[in-house]
Amino acid sequence: MERKMILHTENLSIGYQNSAIINNINIAVNQSELIGVIGINGAGKSTLLKTISQMETAISGKVFLNRKPIESYDLKSRARQMGLVYANQNINKTLSIAEVIALGRHPYTNWIGKLTREDQKQIVNAARDVGITKPLNTKCSNLSDGQFQKVMIARVIAQQTPLIILDEPTTHLDMYHKIQTFKLLQNISEQKNKAVIFATHEINLSLQLCDKIILIHEGSTHFGSPKKLASTGILNQLFPSNMIKFDENQLLFKL
Repeated sequence: MERKMILHTENLSIGYQNSAIINNINIAVNQSELIGVIGINGAGKSTLLKTISQMETAISGKVFLNRKPIESYDLKSRARQMGLVYANQNINKTLSIAEVIALGRHPYTNWIGKLTREDQKQIVNAARDVGITKPLNTKCSNLSDGQFQKVMIARVIAQQTPLIILDEPTTHLDMYHKIQTFKLLQNISEQKNKAVIFATHEINLSLQLCDKIILIHEGSTHFGSPKKLASTGILNQLFPSNMIKFDENQLLFKL
């Protein structure tokens, strides 16, 4: 079955103050795809996500959401199509788990923000979907980093958008919780037919688990499946070969 295209770009150039750092970005993201954005520090991963999500202004080119120019959406309608999880989002940790997840229901609530029975149902379902086991009235200040990240992902699930964008979702997590978060994102994309795009420093995990990769290298983007990118040889150019080598068969960087 052909997957619906959720987001695509046409000759997108991104950067700051009319100075482009990456030009001619052409990507197409479909439902049920897990997309990892990788590259060395400072390559422009976060800038790409912020431009796609309209937090930054593009230098030139276009971003399309469900084949419509993204700027044609007002804030509320865009919030029903695109959910965001950023590492530095200002979330008050004195809120309970349920209250943070409820923030994802704002595109659907009335003008006073009153939660309906359907909203409450979506909050409970989202908590269950990410494996939250603590009572939902637990204050987020009492959660570990890994537990709080689950709450943030539950919030965006409750938002019920076809597209989820995350920036560095495994920052400050240990290896077990990094893998757990990656597997959770993979399950969300597969089981809920969502397009999930995330920027990460976890290159090996991305190559093992993602359907497609956006590799940013020296001002250019390379887009495709991990195997396709490996076959082009571009992954061999990412790091100095005398320190780190790429194993094309295992799709792993090794010392």
